[in-house]
Amino acid sequence: MKHFAFTKLVVTDLAAAEAFYTSVFGLKPTHRVHSEIGGRPIDEIMFDATAPGASTFVLLKFADLEKPSSDEVIIGFVTDDVDGVCERTVAAVGSITSEPRDM
Repeated sequence: MKHFAFTKLVVTDLAAAEAFYTSVFGLKPTHRVHSEIGGRPIDEIMFDATAPGASTFVLLKFADLEKPSSDEVIIGFVTDDVDGVCERTVAAVGSITSEPRDM
């Protein structure tokens, strides 16, 4: 593993969450993404890192859900060994929800 890369907070109201984090913490949105995770459509807002080398904070809304469960968070790590990470995940009783891909 190279480093911890991001935390994605799953939210119900993307606009309200963006307004909160920009006004309270001064975060600056840099990218908006419309994509999918595990076949589910998503909308997300990525914020600038707050310091050199800091991880990224992301707000994410699953388009097919009215409200996320209370235990949803997505974290990301950067690695040069995706296959090894996937193998270790399955060996540790984790699961892979979609095929790994370069991003």
